[in-house]
Amino acid sequence: MASDPDPMRPSVRPVPYYPEPVSSEGSGAATASLVLGILGLICSIIPIIGLISWLLAPAALITGGIGLKSPTSKGLAIGGLVTGGLALIVCLLWLVLFGAAIASVGSARTF
Repeated sequence: MASDPDPMRPSVRPVPYYPEPVSSEGSGAATASLVLGILGLICSIIPIIGLISWLLAPAALITGGIGLKSPTSKGLAIGGLVTGGLALIVCLLWLVLFGAAIASVGSARTF
């Protein structure tokens, strides 16, 4: 049996690798941005319920801007910014459409 010639020498073991924990700062804002943006986009398509989108779309844009500061969840934040922006555009298109419809009704009345 082979024995270590110097029993007082410490054994050399490899140091285990522990990856650094991933920081989850800002991921709540980015996730909230994406959820608000999707809800705003879905609600903006429905005419009467679309009034809720006037609150959801800016909230998605604000939380998306906050979420961009986090290095771990930029994709969610960008998704929230895009869906919130699209929801706001759809809301503005509805506003223009209803405004044109009301203007055309007013000019069509020729009693």
